[in-house]
Amino acid sequence: MENGFKENEEKQAWADSSEHEVHAGKPPPLTCNIKTTIERYKKASSDSSNMTSITEINAQHYQQESAKLRQQIQMLQNSNRHLMGDSLSALSVKELKQLENRLERGITRIRSKKHEMLLAEIEYLQKKSSFIICFTGD
Repeated sequence: MENGFKENEEKQAWADSSEHEVHAGKPPPLTCNIKTTIERYKKASSDSSNMTSITEINAQHYQQESAKLRQQIQMLQNSNRHLMGDSLSALSVKELKQLENRLERGITRIRSKKHEMLLAEIEYLQKKSSFIICFTGD
């Protein structure tokens, strides 16, 4: 009888101790395993639901970003068509005038750059010809 009493004391001591302690190779009591398993399950399930909501939020963000980029691409393609002289029937007189002014400014910049490059080429060729003349002695 005394031996059974001693076993009950050991079991009670085991239950009173921390669930993380190791007791001479004995397995932890079943109630501790169930509690920790339930806690781990709750934590894992809440983590997975958080991941799901984060994934959904990311998906919504990327869908919105994709829609904005598609709209921007469409606007750039329309602008390019207009600059090339296509799809002009959809433009108002005011928009056509703005497009014309924009094209004229662009042509002015192009002509200015071309003139600058031609002057540089002329200067280079003049220096080259004067060098050749000096070198040949004519």
